[in-house]
Order: sequence, then structure tokens, then C-alpha cells
Amino acid sequence: MCSAFLWTGAPETAKDAKVSWASVCTPKKYGGLGLRRVEVWNRILCLRLIWLLFTKGGSLWVAWVKSNLLADKSFWDLKTTSKGSWSWKKLLKLRSEARTFSRCRLGNGSSCNFWLDSWLPQGPLIAELGESGPRQYLLLIIHLLYDSSLLPFSTSRAWDLLHCFSSTDIAPWHKSVWFTGSVPKHAFISWLAVKKRLPTRDRLLSWGLNTPPDCLLCGSEIETTHHIFFGCDFSNEIWTSLLVSCPLSDCLASSLQEVLIWANRCSNDPTIRLMVKLLLQAAIYLIWRERNTRLHDTQSKPADIILKDILTTTRMRLSSFRGSNMDMNAHDSLLTIWFRHFECS
Repeated sequence: MCSAFLWTGAPETAKDAKVSWASVCTPKKYGGLGLRRVEVWNRILCLRLIWLLFTKGGSLWVAWVKSNLLADKSFWDLKTTSKGSWSWKKLLKLRSEARTFSRCRLGNGSSCNFWLDSWLPQGPLIAELGESGPRQYLLLIIHLLYDSSLLPFSTSRAWDLLHCFSSTDIAPWHKSVWFTGSVPKHAFISWLAVKKRLPTRDRLLSWGLNTPPDCLLCGSEIETTHHIFFGCDFSNEIWTSLLVSCPLSDCLASSLQEVLIWANRCSNDPTIRLMVKLLLQAAIYLIWRERNTRLHDTQSKPADIILKDILTTTRMRLSSFRGSNMDMNAHDSLLTIWFRHFECS
């Protein structure tokens, strides 16, 4: 049901797909929805099994593998044969990837292979010197053991390393979309809006659908995401009223992304920032809902009623935080702060 909301139609075409699967599986911090690909997650769990081979001596599975499959041989140097199960052969195929996450701690010298295990920052010594290294440098193949085990394995760290995200990939607006206390459906619609993946009429036309191009809210221009939220007379009336009634007067943003970035730094008070984020998400959601209502039910509400709905929705959300850890001010309740700054009249 959830997937049907994002994807419809044939699997081999992008028609009617709101968001790409790659984007959905990208962490929220980097502009995605934060779902995890099963394929990648399975690889990470397999890497953890490899890690267990070197760390969990008391495990029955580890003991069986060492006795029947390794037989005093190095896991890194073991040749792939017909021996072993399908899952074991998969582990062997992941050895090159596993080296990225395996580092040894040098200790008393009993079971870490000098040439094949990763005890140097650069990786296995044999990878640096080549297969002829032991003979060329006249070094004995000795064993060194890490004091206790490999360094701790972190599935979340492995997930980040496999995706290779950098600080420049961070979506600057993500903290204004995904935050503690947000309304899930408001956050989701805001995410689709900032990604420009709402099914506006310009997108429907690009999919080849026969639909009028005019905006359903004002009827004067082609309906795009930017127009609905910033170029439409209807939404502009709502934003103007919000600027008058709320502490948003210093917001000079001209796009949805800029507004969300501003919301995360609009005040030094985290309570005010929370209220502004909730207010903006409620506005995005209710403007989009009004657009859909006019499309499907041929009913409409004036802008002043939508404005009241936005304020009421935000106020009701804040009232649900009473007595919880979201009540961040010990002296004033969230609603007291709300009426002081957002609904003064």
C-alpha cells in the first residue's frame, strides 16, 4: 500500500513514479526517505558474519566453520570450491569488501596472519608487496594476534561507508522536514514538495496524461510546485497573512527549499524553531490538500479559512506535547509561548 502511493504502473517504466527508488533509499540527512535497500542491508549483515568469524570464539556456528570449512587455513586465502553452502560461498565472494571493515589489534601473536590480515592502515601487507613479497624480502610468515578481536563492527557505519556520502551531499533542508514532533503526513508531503515530486499538472503532462495545465488554486498559470506554493495568488495570500500574524517577517526566501533552510535557523530558541517548522509543514500540507479537494470534490475554501486551519492544526499538535519531553520550557507551556508569539490577537 505504501509503495503503491509512490509507484504505479509497469515496473520497467518511470511513468507515474513520484520518487526514484534510489532517492527513497537515501538517508534522510542526504535528502532521501531513509529506507534501506534489502540487497545492501543483506551484504552488511553478511559482512558482520565474517567479522564474527574472528571475534566470537564461543559461537557454535563459528566453531563449526573453523573446524569444517577453514581447517586452520586463512579465511582470506581460502579458495572457492564446491565445499560449503550457498551462504558460505557468498561470504567468500565478499572478502575483498570485508577487508574495508576489518582491522587487527596487535597482541600476543597467536592467530592473525602477518601477510593476509589487515593490521596496517593500508590493508593486508601482501596487497602492498605482492604475492612474491614473503620470498623477496626473506621474511618468515609469522602470526600476530589482535589483543581480543577485530575492532567493533557497526552496521550503521558500514552502511555509511558503502554509500560513500560526503558532507557536501547533505540536504540543507532535511532538519526542517524530519524532526522530532513533526506530523508524519505533513513531513512526507513537505519532502515530496521540496523534491518537486508532487503530482502537479506540469508533471502529469510530462507523463503524457491529457489534463488541463492551469493551476487549480488560481487558474491563471501553469501548475508547478513552485507556482502552487509561491507564484499563486491564493497561496501568496496565505503566506502574507502568516507573515503578519507570526514571527516570520525576516523570511525573505523565494523558494520552498530556502524557506525550509531558513526555518532551521530562524531563532536561537529551539521552541520557536519547532513551532515555525510545524507551521510551515501544516501550510504546505493544507495548501496541497486544498488543491486536491478542488480537483476531486469541486469544493473550495477561501484563503482565510485555510489560514485558520493552519493555525488550528499547529496549535492542536502543540497541545499533544503537554507533559512530554517536547515541553522544552520549564516555566511556560508550549501553548503559552504559541499564543504569545503566533496568535497574539
